Amino acid sequence: MIYYHADVFSSKSLSGNGLTVIFHEEDMDTQYMQRIAEEFKQFETIFLRQIGEKHFRARIFTVEEELDFAGHPILGAVSIIHEELC
Repeated sequence: MIYYHADVFSSKSLSGNGLTVIFHEEDMDTQYMQRIAEEFKQFETIFLRQIGEKHFRARIFTVEEELDFAGHPILGAVSIIHEELC
């Protein structure tokens, strides 16, 4: 599992909306993902699993629950993908 911390909506480190972006290769249990999100204690944590050359499966968690959708985790994840994988 590889992870990054992103500061979304800011050009300055340690400001903006904090986000953990986690890349994983194997499926993870929902409860395990929730526990990881709780451990990081960020606004949201997004888990990305690559399912094709340019396709990812994304799951987003707060410290309390899994979300169906949230904008800033998607933007932060795309930024990390662009910076690290393109």
